[in-house]
Amino acid sequence: RRTFLKEYRPPSFYVRSTDLKFDLDPNKTTVSSKITVIRTNYAEASDFYLNGNNLELLSIQMNQEELPESCYRMDSQGITLISPPNEFELSISNRIDPSQNLALSGLYMSDDMLCTQCEAEGFRNITYFPDRPDILSKFSVTIEASQKEFPILLSNGELVATEKLPSGRHSSTWIDPHPKPCYLFALVAGKLSVLRDTFVTRSNNRVKLEFYTSSSDLDQCMHAMNCLKRAMKWDEEVYGREYDMNRYMIVAVDHFNMGAMENKGLNIFNSKYVFAKPDTATDQDFHAVESVIAHEYFHNWSGNRVTLRDWFQLSLKEGFTIYRDQQFSSDMGSPAVQRIHDVNMVKLHQFREDAGPSRHPVQPDSYLTIDNFYTITVYNKGAELIRMMHLLLGADSYRAGTDLYFERYDGLAATVENFVSAMEEASGVNLEQFRLWYRVGGTPRVSIQRQYDSTRRTFMLTMEQKPPHSSEDSSWSPMHVPIQIALLDNDGNRLPLKLDSNQSATQDEILLELTQSRQTFKFFDLESSPTLSLLRGFSAPVLIDDPQADQDLHFIMAHDDDAYCRWNACQQVFKLQVQKLVANIQNGRETDIESEFLSSFNAVLSNAVEDPQFKALLLEPPSEIAIAQTMEIVDPTAIHNARKILVRKLAERYYDQLIELYRALNGDWGDSTDAVGKRSLRNLCLNYLIELDDSTVQKLALRQFESSSNMTDLAAALRALVNSSSPARESVLQMFYDRWRNDSGVIDKWFRIQATAARPDTLKKVVDLSKHQSFNIYTPNRVYSLIGAFCHANPYCFHARDGSGYDLLTEYVLRIDKANSQAAAQLTEAFTEIRRFDQDRQDEMRQRIEQIAATPGISVNIYEIVDRILAPFKN
Repeated sequence: RRTFLKEYRPPSFYVRSTDLKFDLDPNKTTVSSKITVIRTNYAEASDFYLNGNNLELLSIQMNQEELPESCYRMDSQGITLISPPNEFELSISNRIDPSQNLALSGLYMSDDMLCTQCEAEGFRNITYFPDRPDILSKFSVTIEASQKEFPILLSNGELVATEKLPSGRHSSTWIDPHPKPCYLFALVAGKLSVLRDTFVTRSNNRVKLEFYTSSSDLDQCMHAMNCLKRAMKWDEEVYGREYDMNRYMIVAVDHFNMGAMENKGLNIFNSKYVFAKPDTATDQDFHAVESVIAHEYFHNWSGNRVTLRDWFQLSLKEGFTIYRDQQFSSDMGSPAVQRIHDVNMVKLHQFREDAGPSRHPVQPDSYLTIDNFYTITVYNKGAELIRMMHLLLGADSYRAGTDLYFERYDGLAATVENFVSAMEEASGVNLEQFRLWYRVGGTPRVSIQRQYDSTRRTFMLTMEQKPPHSSEDSSWSPMHVPIQIALLDNDGNRLPLKLDSNQSATQDEILLELTQSRQTFKFFDLESSPTLSLLRGFSAPVLIDDPQADQDLHFIMAHDDDAYCRWNACQQVFKLQVQKLVANIQNGRETDIESEFLSSFNAVLSNAVEDPQFKALLLEPPSEIAIAQTMEIVDPTAIHNARKILVRKLAERYYDQLIELYRALNGDWGDSTDAVGKRSLRNLCLNYLIELDDSTVQKLALRQFESSSNMTDLAAALRALVNSSSPARESVLQMFYDRWRNDSGVIDKWFRIQATAARPDTLKKVVDLSKHQSFNIYTPNRVYSLIGAFCHANPYCFHARDGSGYDLLTEYVLRIDKANSQAAAQLTEAFTEIRRFDQDRQDEMRQRIEQIAATPGISVNIYEIVDRILAPFKN
């Protein structure tokens, strides 16, 4: 049944306290719960429903007496208590089998460890409980297990008791002083080692910091520990948020559907977002660990202390917290590089989601399963909405708004409306129109017209906003769109801006607020026609339609002082050149590169003072996926060939400069931001040069592979060799595997590098690798690194004309869905852009999607996705 936001009703009962006892066993764990329940409205008679899936009920008592069967009824999804009293104590005992929980939702086995994942609706797989986020309860948890099998027993909160028991068993008891919804419950038991440290809060509380993992992986946790301490300090300084308990624990597990989970005081992490040391993790991995460690810690306030009323408010915690971790990463590294990283995520992935059948608002109005709405729209577009509010309100008012929000809703379940209202109240800014951003799906479009009047020395900027391409709602209303701009003179300097002829210019950058369908802004006292620097910092997640923009791209690429605008201009210049090459390939014409493009590329390449990491971003050509977004009908083969021609011709023309730069950047630079940039730029040079299929370059790549002391350079060399005709290709793959076969995170890289190779034999390679001893369809990271990488990140091979790539995806969606519907759903999303391809590919994809839809017993997760994809074909 579809769930609708408009049908939300407050709970009829609250759970004041929850006492849990676990008698752990991998095959038959007994869970005993005792909850104190109180009716919210004594005058209203109603039943009490407790969710429960795949549970063996052993006993049920009310007020310490066995509950007669006439007082409750059971169905496949839970238990209904029929007209219970206004206050009562309910005790339930049930049994579960963690070893068979391959969906990784609830209590399950990860290798020889027991752990939990309860968000969004996993707690109902553990015991019977009203599994909704607006029911907050104080939890006490006692865990009993074999001391030999499970020497470490962890749960939320503070450890209050441990006990040795007969028959080699032991127990621990934990109490969480903070009320929480059951989705934040956590339990971990296993043979774990611990890395310990402390953090002293600003109020002088000493917090124990503990990272738990296997003893062999403990040396990979130090970076994450340092990131955690920096995040705790930053949150105190920037948001005034202090940690509220005496212990903060993180456990790393290899089997996890998500990135990490912010369970109060006991975070459970996918190990790929904890483990990082230079010889096993790339610079990108180090950054991801920093970001996710911070993200989950920041949830302690934005998600835990203030939680959600219902799952339609998911972006309240996720969008807000993504924005907070983006701010943190920006402050820890390069703000320009971080902003481009964040924008690229939105433009490359979220805009695609907005343009397809999976389109939905940041706050959806309905769902079949909430699992399918942990999306880049809810997370990253949601973060852009918070960022826009920050821009519109200003730093001081934004901080006052977050302070008010945390103070007012501490210990409560809040809504998006509560957050926006707090921002309004603290700032005095009316955000009524801004609320549309949460309710409207798709990407708004803004068209630009500009006119310079040399006689009056005025510049007219007219902006018209239009509904998203995907919008079919005739009642669409204009959004509140913040557009940051500057005007540049012929040397690239920012000009003073006057919007009133009678006032003096006080700023050279301005935030324009587009609130009507069409608005014109007039700037005075401009001696010559300026160049428009538009949407600076990517001030709003909109598509720009500006027919005059192309003629300014090379100027902006060379002169603009806004990092986003420069990077975006470079990307546009690359895309325009590839588009022309695609057209030439499709029409059998010459594939020449335009001289102006070559000149602009050379100017960036030759700039010796450019920050190396930013320079690498400027010089990196857009991915085939990014280029495809510019095409009406996507031709993956032509895009691949055109991009390859462009990269090869640039490598040929600037061979000497690329080789010289590559060699100049050789060295062990350490882990500073500058060092990361140098490695990034050096490996970009290698990526260009390897396209020449030149034996000298292949030897350079082999030498880098053999001599690298860090995984960033090692993986880059391996990727280059795998994508080349080097005779060493197979031998280096074997060498890499033999060296790292016992490190799951590194072997994920080994699988991914092969799955994303744009080679004619890649599909066969992927099929062979799916039978490899190190491949396991029950390990999400491994599935994503092979099948997911091939289908989502290798369009040239996945979209083979014979449909063989679609056959592979269909096979694994159906196989994995039987065990783990969340992982299968992520794979299925590769079909969502079906309507952007030529008719032959559409027919091939549609045939496989209909095959999936017709398969008996598919999960709700899969059904919801394929139903959305097929809906347009049914009209």
